[in-house]
Amino acid sequence: MTVSADIPGGSPTDSAVAAALSVRGVTKTYGALVANDEVDLDVRPGEILALLGENGAGKSTLVKVLSGLVRADAGEVVVGGETLPPGDPEAARAAGVGVVHQHFMLVPDMTATENVALAQGSRAGRRFDSAGTRARLLELSERHGMPVRPDIPVELLPVGERQRIEILKCLLGDARVLLLDEPSAVLSPVEWERLAVVLEELAAQGLAVVLITHKLGEIAAVADRCTVMRGGKVVSTVRVGDTAPEELARMMVGRDVVLRTERPVVAAGPVVLEAAGLTLAGYRGDRDLGPVDLTVRGGEVLGVAGVEGNGQSELADLLAGVRAPTAGTVLVTAPGGGPGRTGVIAEDRQADGLALPLSVTDNLMMRVIGDEAFSRHGVLRKGRIRRHCSERVERFGVRTSGLETPVESLSGGNQQKIVLARELYGEPDLLVAAQPTRGLDVGAIEFVHAQINAHKTAGGATVLFSAELDEIFALSDRIAVMSGGRVVAVLDADDATRDRVGELMTAVNGAGEEVVA
Repeated sequence: MTVSADIPGGSPTDSAVAAALSVRGVTKTYGALVANDEVDLDVRPGEILALLGENGAGKSTLVKVLSGLVRADAGEVVVGGETLPPGDPEAARAAGVGVVHQHFMLVPDMTATENVALAQGSRAGRRFDSAGTRARLLELSERHGMPVRPDIPVELLPVGERQRIEILKCLLGDARVLLLDEPSAVLSPVEWERLAVVLEELAAQGLAVVLITHKLGEIAAVADRCTVMRGGKVVSTVRVGDTAPEELARMMVGRDVVLRTERPVVAAGPVVLEAAGLTLAGYRGDRDLGPVDLTVRGGEVLGVAGVEGNGQSELADLLAGVRAPTAGTVLVTAPGGGPGRTGVIAEDRQADGLALPLSVTDNLMMRVIGDEAFSRHGVLRKGRIRRHCSERVERFGVRTSGLETPVESLSGGNQQKIVLARELYGEPDLLVAAQPTRGLDVGAIEFVHAQINAHKTAGGATVLFSAELDEIFALSDRIAVMSGGRVVAVLDADDATRDRVGELMTAVNGAGEEVVA
């Protein structure tokens, strides 16, 4: 799609086509923090515009302003030639602004059908129509290749399926402008490829699509132009086909970024993790997990790949000790032969890895508050606690206004740094890392990868669960592929290929069932 020369990054054709969405001088502050600073952008019908920025750059705040969820302090939003009243989500929806939020806007104990009917009913002012909504939902899901189960409460569905429901809910709302805030954060590579096809189809039908992302590969795959934000401001708008990924990354973080992680070569040490006969009954309805047998040595990273919903999350919970297995054992051994210690990067850092309303200090101290170094006879040693937390914040580069700042106010990248600073303290023998870079920008990903490699170099063992095959191949020494709740193969990373791993991810599992994709 070519765009007009009268907008940044445009070309001299289609100049008469009016912008579907125009943003002029939008500013939003929270106290001393300027989240959006005089932001301007345009997107035209039939165009996919990527909005790129690191965590905390102001992308999500801008989405909330555009959708009417947040009232801007200054500026205007124009859709189809009409200026939207600020802070009015109903007006934004009526104008055709559809939003797929990064964090799901679904009622957990309602089904997909009920969630969609709730949104459509309020918008159209009509009564609940379960049968009609269900039929429309299934028709649209089949047309776009996004399968959903319409009659199951969404809280029981895997995150990838919940994301598909969010997208379909938006498409059923007759959106003319579609805003997607980090839509692939919970999707597998296969699911992202399907979504990319959907976005291109929607743009071809005349929709204006704004893809908010930090993933350069996604931008190269589908976007026509890219607007880059940093520190709440628009740095530049460029044509994607004329701009190298390295330049986009440099504009985003303000420095050169290593886009490809080099895997360090470390001599494997003694066995740290030994999982034997692990099973979990009914992990997905009537489907059982396992039995799973795994060993991981010190100085080794075992990557676990698989289409989401095939047991990876449950296996991570078993290895981390969050769940008890139905059968089997997990043994973590320290180098000296005694019981080993496990650090855990939870798959959902906000729900399971952090206490969001609590401070940076509280979250950093959760594992060690009872240690003698920080408390004696029930009395906290506040000076030591303050020094410890200051050291962790400085070492891990956490951007925060202070140690008493609530973690919920930090960006996703800084929240993940808090998790890493806590879980890697004291050099754990085993690190269970579940989706450690989900929702992070390239600068934060570079940092997380460096920490995992440092843990490996120091002799620690790591089990890495990731939906990003590039991440699996960049960090792993061996790759375990899961499908249907079983480990169907363990490959040496030097001999594995993306095609082979992809085939195994979508193969037929050991129970003779077709793997859920």
